[in-house]
Amino acid sequence: MADFKDRIAQYPNRRRLEVKNIEYGSDGNIQEMVVDLSRNGYEGTITEVGTPLKAQDLNAAFSHIEYLQEVLFKQYFIPVGDLKVTWTQEIGTLQSKIFRINYLDKDTKFYTKVSIPNQYLVGSVVYFTSSYVDVKIDETQSLNNTTGSSSRILPFYIEFYSDVARTKYVTKLMGRVFYINTSTNPLD
Repeated sequence: MADFKDRIAQYPNRRRLEVKNIEYGSDGNIQEMVVDLSRNGYEGTITEVGTPLKAQDLNAAFSHIEYLQEVLFKQYFIPVGDLKVTWTQEIGTLQSKIFRINYLDKDTKFYTKVSIPNQYLVGSVVYFTSSYVDVKIDETQSLNNTTGSSSRILPFYIEFYSDVARTKYVTKLMGRVFYINTSTNPLD
């Protein structure tokens, strides 16, 4: 895609109007004027001509934008099943689940990490190939030790990056753990 440049002149947009015709109203005031517009020689020193806005240039720019939208919003991966699991608390037993995400475009390489905004889950990438990635989500001891009879939804995110340092973020998929606390207390 071409770089568009602004016109740089000593007197930007200074123009000369040459009056070709004047029509007066019945009250003697000017009602309409026909003029020719010229800026040649009136802008002073021009240091950058700038990019002329032509239909061809604009059409090329917009077709490139449409291509970029397709690239940005194309689906590159799809989870196998839902990224959801329901766990019922089993005191002393920590639960885990492996989720697989298939890559639809095997020519594009992505790097994955798991982001969890709570202290009740931990996650890691346990296996990856050019075809898929396996992500493991584990219950923590602090979640297993919670008391009372309740349920909660715990989100986790599988993030995709275009670089190995995981600094160039592409997108993420959201998953959920539905956690049901059991209680041995008869008052709960």
